[in-house]
Amino acid sequence: MPSIRTVLYTTFTVLTLPLRIIVTCLYYLPRAFRSRTAWTYHQVLGDTLFRFWFKYATTVKLHTSKSLEPGREKERFVVIDLPTEKGATNSSSSYQGIVLNDPKIQP
Repeated sequence: MPSIRTVLYTTFTVLTLPLRIIVTCLYYLPRAFRSRTAWTYHQVLGDTLFRFWFKYATTVKLHTSKSLEPGREKERFVVIDLPTEKGATNSSSSYQGIVLNDPKIQP
């Protein structure tokens, strides 16, 4: 469940976004107001809209959830169980691999 801060910020963003887009479109019409005067109007708007999205995504810590379903790479997909306890067959020593065989490596 999202936090109250995320809900409030999302509501604020959704309500103010149309106004911010309109103001941005009008503000960058004159070439002198653009962040780089050599940029076209389309480039400046694309950059600004990306900045709006990026600021929102970083503020609400937007992330996509990872799935453990194999998708297209089924034959290369492996799920490794977590180690349970010291004496078990899948203990943490089984994850060390070549580190145990090479005396030069000191953990």
